Amino acid sequence: EIPHTPDEGEWNSLGHSGGYCAYDNDESNADTYGYLYNGYTTVSPEGVCPQFYAVPTLEEWDALIDGLGGSEVAGGALKESGTDHWNSPNTGATNSSGFTALPAGGRSVGSAGFIGQEISGEFWVQGGYSPYVDQVDDYIVVKTLSSNSADISEISHSKVRGHSIRCLRADVSLGCTDVNFMEYDPTATADDGSCAVPALLGCMDDLFIEYDPSANVDDGSCSTLLGCSDSDVVEY
Repeated sequence: EIPHTPDEGEWNSLGHSGGYCAYDNDESNADTYGYLYNGYTTVSPEGVCPQFYAVPTLEEWDALIDGLGGSEVAGGALKESGTDHWNSPNTGATNSSGFTALPAGGRSVGSAGFIGQEISGEFWVQGGYSPYVDQVDDYIVVKTLSSNSADISEISHSKVRGHSIRCLRADVSLGCTDVNFMEYDPTATADDGSCAVPALLGCMDDLFIEYDPSANVDDGSCSTLLGCSDSDVVEY
């Protein structure tokens, strides 16, 4: 599990580990706006997103923004319309994308605490990550929406800060992903539970001594023909 980290000191010491909290450490805020996560969580081995989903990359965010008409108007298309959650005037908000972005605010570094709820929605982009040293970039891109603007802006924030995460569904190819089963599909990217018959390696040719009647995958072990001996060899 990604650790729940409400304590300020513990939060600020999160270097190469994930953490999450509710705004103002009030769980009722999480019920409405979701949790805030530190930057490391975007790539943490625990995986913040459910199966078949991932934290979107910068390229994927930009593709979404371009598809909504560019950064100058995309913020309005992404924001929940009205002022039930966003402060007035919630400029340009139409939610034409169905994204329904909410102003969850964020958690700052040090003693600055929580800021921006009802004013801004800030979403992490997937951080750069090196698995060899288990280290994420010190600064990670954040896409920011504001109650007084229709645009969506981009800024780099310390990985210690807390922001929202919106997971993106990946293109999924369902099938058996276990090479030890006959149904194995090398093109599958997600297992659909279709693995049923275990693959048993062995010689499948009954003309050879090594023949294994239980084998269903030939492993090339057939080498000695039945009914032959050294005296049967003919020299040409």
